[in-house]
Amino acid sequence: MNYKSIALIAIGLAIILTMPIRATPQRSEAGPLPGSSPAAGAPAAAAQPTVNPCPGTPENELCDPIGSKSVEDLLKKMQEVIIKIAIPLAVIMIIWIGIQFFLSQGNPEKVSSARKALWWTIVGLMIILIGEGFVSLIRSILELSKG
Repeated sequence: MNYKSIALIAIGLAIILTMPIRATPQRSEAGPLPGSSPAAGAPAAAAQPTVNPCPGTPENELCDPIGSKSVEDLLKKMQEVIIKIAIPLAVIMIIWIGIQFFLSQGNPEKVSSARKALWWTIVGLMIILIGEGFVSLIRSILELSKG
């Protein structure tokens, strides 16, 4: 893998990881943002009630922002995030490898390098895609052995 491929991967990851997850709240006439001081001469805004980020939990307890009830739920959510990142990254890699094939102009070393990169990209994508099926296969084998 050359520096151009690594740079493309880094740029793609930077774009994906810096996408805004949620919009920032817009303030109208409710007053300044929390933590900022009001403008000089402006009337002090009434204290706004705090919002509990996790409904159903007491105000003084920490909540689980992921919402997983067990390790299995946590692993499933992690798998979903990995799939959401891996599939677009694999598509970007395949496009880049196509460009490498095009730019190789028949040079055997460059064609071999692009072919190897394509092979490992497809292998990695297949591992990601069959991961859930593999986990359920192992789970069913373990359940059969128990009883």
